[in-house]
Formats: sequence, structure tokens, C-alpha cells
Amino acid sequence: MKMRTSILSAALLFFSIGTAAAVELPARDLLASGQQLDGRQITLRNCMISGATSDFVTCSTDSSSPTHGIVLAGDSLDNVDLNYALKHCSSWTPVQGCAADISGFVTTINSYYILSDSGINWKNPEAEK
Repeated sequence: MKMRTSILSAALLFFSIGTAAAVELPARDLLASGQQLDGRQITLRNCMISGATSDFVTCSTDSSSPTHGIVLAGDSLDNVDLNYALKHCSSWTPVQGCAADISGFVTTINSYYILSDSGINWKNPEAEK
């Protein structure tokens, strides 16, 4: 019986370590801690979506410029979210209707933090699906 308990405990420990919970943080904090979050699922609060193209959407923060920051892969976004971003947030200057929280899986490439399998939770009620 003791052997079965040890095996069960080891299995539970493995699965609890192997499946790390999603991380939620302000978007500006990713710029300081992104390297430690590679491969993790995250939710970022307080983004200003800007520079939207069909290939990518940028999350700007108060401490980042649109060219050094957080990028959402366009091909991983829901069509409704991508269309809203293209229509309202294509300027590189963030506008109020483009405030959002975003989520996805982090990959770091040079100074960019790219989110794949991403989603946008718009703070503008007109952007609701």
C-alpha cells in the first residue's frame, strides 16, 4: 500500500509542476519579466492596441513604444477581434477605443514578446462580439 501511495504522490507532483497556471500581470511588467515567462500562458492588463495589420497587432504600454513591446500574431486572433483592430486601431498612436486586456502564449524574439493563440478582451463596450 505504501508503494502505491508513493507512486500516486509522485504522479500528482509531476502533473502539478508540469502544468503551470496562467500568469496575469500588467502589460508593462512583461517587458521586465518576459524572459522568465517564455512558453507560459499569460493575460496582460492595460494594453493600448495600435499598429494593427493583418499580420500582427501591437500592445503599447506607458513604458513601451509600439516598436519595442508586445506583439500579438494576427493569424492567431479571432476574426472579430482582428477586424475591430484593423478598423479602429491601425494607427501607431493609441486611441481610447483600443484599450484592452490580452492573453496568449509568450515567445521572446530579440526585444519583442510575441503572443500566439491570443485573444483580446476589449474595454470598449462597442467592441463586444
